[in-house]
Amino acid sequence: MTAVESDQGTTSAAVLKVRDPATGHLLDTLPVDGPEAVHATLARAREAFPGWSDTPVEERARTLFDIAAAVRANAAEIARIVSREGGQIIAEAEVEVETAALTFEFYAGVARHYGGPAIPSTSATTENIVRKDPIGVVAAIVPWNYPLTLWAWKAAPAIAGGSVVVSKPSPETPLSILRVQELMTSSGLPDGVHQVVVGGAETGHALISDPLVDGIAFTGSVAAGKEILRTAAENLTTICTLELSGHDPFIVADDVDVPLAAELVAFNSFLHTGQICVATERVYVAEAIFGEFVENIVKQARVIRLGDPLDYGTDMGPVMNDRQMAHLEAYVAKAVALGATVHTGGKKSPEHGELFFEPTVITGLTHTQITDMGEIFGPIVPIVPVSSFDEAIRLANDSLMGLGSCVVTGNLERAMQASRQLRSGSVWINSGTNDAFGGPFGGFRQSGQGRELGIEGYEAFLQSKHVTIAHKLEPSPYWFGRRHD
Repeated sequence: MTAVESDQGTTSAAVLKVRDPATGHLLDTLPVDGPEAVHATLARAREAFPGWSDTPVEERARTLFDIAAAVRANAAEIARIVSREGGQIIAEAEVEVETAALTFEFYAGVARHYGGPAIPSTSATTENIVRKDPIGVVAAIVPWNYPLTLWAWKAAPAIAGGSVVVSKPSPETPLSILRVQELMTSSGLPDGVHQVVVGGAETGHALISDPLVDGIAFTGSVAAGKEILRTAAENLTTICTLELSGHDPFIVADDVDVPLAAELVAFNSFLHTGQICVATERVYVAEAIFGEFVENIVKQARVIRLGDPLDYGTDMGPVMNDRQMAHLEAYVAKAVALGATVHTGGKKSPEHGELFFEPTVITGLTHTQITDMGEIFGPIVPIVPVSSFDEAIRLANDSLMGLGSCVVTGNLERAMQASRQLRSGSVWINSGTNDAFGGPFGGFRQSGQGRELGIEGYEAFLQSKHVTIAHKLEPSPYWFGRRHD
């Protein structure tokens, strides 16, 4: 089931066929934006930028609040689009729509209260201030797993701060962003302030390589992130945010309620079919409770209900596409070849559909084997016993990734140790992964650069300008001809 297909013609004749991963049904066919169309879109954005950046902040904020209200007013429709194009269960899709609305409201508020500081003046007759100016034209490239949330994290702060945005959704999930684009227009957002281009890799390359782009915000794979950095270097385009892959650990100490901890780890591993950058992909469990923990997480995996994402009784939908399915099947086959035990799952669930994969629990792999096999991005969780809490932290940090880490422990000292020593952009203790709008989100090492959310997520789309204002024009003794008076 491919999302991008060609009419056997030129690039301009290519079309995007968007399919429901749960059923394979065709949802829509869209024309692909080639390089010429992308450049024309960016030219419109460049033309719109001066007017929007000069718009008073109160007016910009009101427009963002209006967009949030329009999204809420159409939430049921948008959630169904998210669920059908991306395979999210409807309950999660509804949360995603609300999260997008809240993101626009949050940054509307930030924009009204955040500005550059006054700094110590160089003399009694001058004033020095630091302006926070919008970066300009932003290219926002969004993945398929959370098409609205991860788009809003980029578009809302950029627009709130006075920048203009051209968004490229994943070719597999463009429909929800296109629907919200219509709502943004009807909410009074001026022409050109936010636009959408549709397509795959060629469209994305045309977007980020165009010299009209001032900043890039991207969420996706490490390989794609490295390519974006190389392309951006040609024009010295600013990287606003670069949120890349995770290979996130979960540490389970020996002082926890084991059934409850297993329930949390299962939720963190299998939510949205494990297709989350901060999903649990490595679990380190104290040896003393290892057997009991495995028994309990297997029970949790087996009660997860697969099925129609639009059914409120469904817990887990399909994986996104054939590539994901092939990757998961290859992962399990390799794990078994290495001597792993598959306690539950490990295969397709064809009675639900071609892209449904059973929740899978694996033991018997070493830490090194797990890290060498790389990111899973699916409903598979490998579990490793550890002899101490210190060993768990050491193994958790032994990765090129550093997006998020989770810990469950009843010991405050261990909790604080983990918060200090874990090398990741987020650490969740006695909690699954969740986001707070006021807190920054991003990764260490190859998990990315910059931060989304929080004040940091707003500053990512601003640039500092130092302004010196003399009270009046007066001669200086340092000017030529005055030095020797």
